[in-house]
Amino acid sequence: MNRDLQDYLNNLDTPWGMMFYKMVWKQIGDISIMSKAVFENQIDEAIDLLDGAEVQAKNFGKVRYYDIEQLVQRTDDLRIIKTLGIRTFWGLQQNNEAKCEDNWSDQMLQIEMKVSEMNEFISIAFFHHEILGTKFA
Repeated sequence: MNRDLQDYLNNLDTPWGMMFYKMVWKQIGDISIMSKAVFENQIDEAIDLLDGAEVQAKNFGKVRYYDIEQLVQRTDDLRIIKTLGIRTFWGLQQNNEAKCEDNWSDQMLQIEMKVSEMNEFISIAFFHHEILGTKFA
């Protein structure tokens, strides 16, 4: 885990006590649409997904969606403390030579961390890191 994120988690002040960390994908359909349109240049397939076509994961079959907020509401103990958007820009860089430059990954990490808490970037990030808290008796 990134040291800055680990420090952040260690310093969270929460009335729920015990903290744990969970990374979840955004709805795979969102990622599939972006991937089809941007990375694979399969515009027709992206449009089909937008029109409600089933999403099939290569290794797992039909995708079923679960809303993290609905899952959390099923328990009295679990709370979403914070949602971070991760990998907002990382995979979009098309210049693979740039990725080999000495400071590219450090700079990309810096910008990823800066936008990880901004709602407009969380909404387009490939991953959502959910920071969840729970009470223990």
